[in-house]
Amino acid sequence: MKIRTDYVTNSSSSSFIIAKHKSCTIDELKEMLNKHRKNIHELLDSYDGDLYCEYRSDIRDAYNSNNFDKAIDLAIDVIAEGLWKDGWNPMQLDNWSIKSSYGSNEDGELFGCALYDFGWDMDTEHLKVMRGD
Repeated sequence: MKIRTDYVTNSSSSSFIIAKHKSCTIDELKEMLNKHRKNIHELLDSYDGDLYCEYRSDIRDAYNSNNFDKAIDLAIDVIAEGLWKDGWNPMQLDNWSIKSSYGSNEDGELFGCALYDFGWDMDTEHLKVMRGD
């Protein structure tokens, strides 16, 4: 029998490919994310509303005040912005901008947690997300 005496991890992370068409709009992304309000609420619940992002304190304050709709709306803004940004040197393929990203449900970073938890279901006509495992 083997006994492990050093650091053991149970990491849950994946890589993703995100393809965004030049016709994609931020409003299209927010509309798609609105369909994931329950998923976003569950994600906020897992971290007691305290996920790392630009609006961290605003989301946490809304969540702690039981203003879940406001917390979810702010989270949608953060996730949509993460999908919208092209990142460093995206690959261009015809009218599509393609980038890689990383998602994990362990680091408490809002965009990465959302990508890991339900990124596989973030497709629109102008946005395609593929999990790389």
